Amino acid sequence: MYCITLRSKFDDTIVGWYDQSGSHFSTDQRRAKVFRDREAADLVAKQLRIRYPRVAKYIDVSAIEPTAIVYIFDRNRAVAL
Repeated sequence: MYCITLRSKFDDTIVGWYDQSGSHFSTDQRRAKVFRDREAADLVAKQLRIRYPRVAKYIDVSAIEPTAIVYIFDRNRAVAL
């Protein structure tokens, strides 16, 4: 599973997660959009880099491992807690 992160330009820490909302990013990790395959995450990350060229180099696709239970609400969205 993968998620799209926005990293700080100063120390490379994660400051936001792509959440498929109107603002595209959230500081709440629980709202992160989880992708099941890398290709889908890369496609969305590419679109975000085109939309936000000033922060394009800080948008990253990261592999995640659920720490507890993964709740699947529908086929396109899963939330890892």
